[in-house]
Amino acid sequence: MGWARCTLPLQNERLFGIGGLADRPYTDPMKPAPLVVVLLPLLFGGCGKKESVAEGHSERTLARAKELLSAVEEKQQEVKPTEEAPVKPNLKYEIKGDAVTITGCDKKASGSLTIPATIEGKAVTSIGEKAFTGCASLTSIIIPDSVTSIGDHVFAGTTLTGITIPDSVTSIGDAAFYGTSLTSITIPDRVTSIGEYAFAGCNNLTAVTFLGDAPKAGEQVFKDTTPTIYRKPEAKGWGETWGGRPVKLISEKP
Repeated sequence: MGWARCTLPLQNERLFGIGGLADRPYTDPMKPAPLVVVLLPLLFGGCGKKESVAEGHSERTLARAKELLSAVEEKQQEVKPTEEAPVKPNLKYEIKGDAVTITGCDKKASGSLTIPATIEGKAVTSIGEKAFTGCASLTSIIIPDSVTSIGDHVFAGTTLTGITIPDSVTSIGDAAFYGTSLTSITIPDRVTSIGEYAFAGCNNLTAVTFLGDAPKAGEQVFKDTTPTIYRKPEAKGWGETWGGRPVKLISEKP
């Protein structure tokens, strides 16, 4: 993205700290108003190398995930874990038609949490973007078999060490598990796509087991993560690597 340089006159009688200037009066009417240098992004072009739309999206996804993880790490020292997180007071949700989407979680929730299959008599079908980001002390989550999609950044930065993903899930969003403490995870056979950076920064993740055919992999799905991929022998679409990681048969799993 390029930048343009322009100057704007200040019309008020005081300077408000723009560009590092101190707040001080400007009272002489015979002198011209001070000018402040402002940098504006060139939205429609600019100098230098231009990045592709895909590259820009990937960089923004990774940058946002890192920002969320940093915020969560700052809060981890403030939250004291308990044994169990009750469902009702800890989940936020929205209802559209007959479907429920989990949209948030009480930041004080800790320990293990089970998402209900129904809320107010309606099926929980999705977990929305950043729903559990900031819930730093949650360590285990069970997702009901009514859920079909896991959104972007849903568990980014949490201290999750275990999660149960049901067979009903078909997609996992960008940076969904970024920076979690998972050591292993099983991906159901209906999952057809996994977003970019989905498991990036999961330093403890050593094994990812797929129960179905090879899903579409997002860019750098395992960035800074070094798991081994395990698959069923009859599954299709697999090569020697997936997402840049080695693929082995489940029978070879230690």
